[in-house]
Amino acid sequence: MGEVTLRVRRLRRIAGRYYWRPSATIVRLGYKVVALGADLVAAIARAEQLNAEVEERRSGAERGPPPGSIAALLVAYEREEHFASLAANTRKQYLSIMREIARNAGDLQVAGISRRDMKALYRSLVPRGVATAAAHMRFWRVLLGYAVDEGLRPDNPATKMRVTAGKARTQTWAPDEIRAFCHAAEAAGQPSVALAVLLAYETAQRVSDVLRASWRDLDGTTLQVVQKKTGARVAVPLSAELLAMLEAGGRRGLTLVAREDGRPWQDVTFRAAFNRVRAAAGLRHLRFHDLRRTALTEAGSGGATIMELRALGGHADVASLQRYVVPDVEAARGAQDKRATASGKARK
Repeated sequence: MGEVTLRVRRLRRIAGRYYWRPSATIVRLGYKVVALGADLVAAIARAEQLNAEVEERRSGAERGPPPGSIAALLVAYEREEHFASLAANTRKQYLSIMREIARNAGDLQVAGISRRDMKALYRSLVPRGVATAAAHMRFWRVLLGYAVDEGLRPDNPATKMRVTAGKARTQTWAPDEIRAFCHAAEAAGQPSVALAVLLAYETAQRVSDVLRASWRDLDGTTLQVVQKKTGARVAVPLSAELLAMLEAGGRRGLTLVAREDGRPWQDVTFRAAFNRVRAAAGLRHLRFHDLRRTALTEAGSGGATIMELRALGGHADVASLQRYVVPDVEAARGAQDKRATASGKARK
């Protein structure tokens, strides 16, 4: 016997037994099919109870989260201009954390969150990995800072937390790895991906800024960049070799790094193309962002001062710069040479 639709909404009779079957829309609210047994009277009572829960849930969703709740704060923060201006990857990470917070703590009042709550939350997150725990606590610091700005509470209990950060990444690209990647990109028919890598390596800029750079930003031999993440203005001279490569490639589009059909690269599609070329070149251990660290480390090894490195990378302070510049033997040797010169002692 097939399915029989009864007068009670979402109540179905299948093979002599009753089921409450929600629509796809209601399933997205967290409901699923419920077996109600063979007793019609009991099945009707339970189905009507479930229907009432759905209507109450829908009614609450239409009204929006309660004022002063974490859920309401999340909705307001997502609508902020600041959130919209974040880099795509940052927004993606934040949205993932925001959904988890909404599920687990959305009904809590913003004013009631304490320092003890933050410490307990951090301890509960650490088993998932120190990087995950640190990312969540960084977002809580941002979210509760926004709550302070909006006058929803007087302080931010997520500031100055003793959070264990993940091990700092120190990976850099070797010259032969850059060459191998470029050869693989050419073989794949995507020289624009190789050009993006070379531009990032030479300018020490992030992927979003490399892809956004336009021909109008190229002033003679200097690339003018307004960094998307920080808003910092950076002017980076390009080598004659890279300038020649840009001109040889032609102006297929508005951006320096345009797809082979002339369209600008979008962040997601570029990352997919980059990952395919990286795999083909056998360089899965490398990331695009490592090019920024490579450029700054090489500049530091060459004797660039802190101010020069900040000018190249667009860093607001020395602390943020330290995450990128990897100390190496050449830098230490340069420091010792300068020390010997200053003290008048010749190195042996």
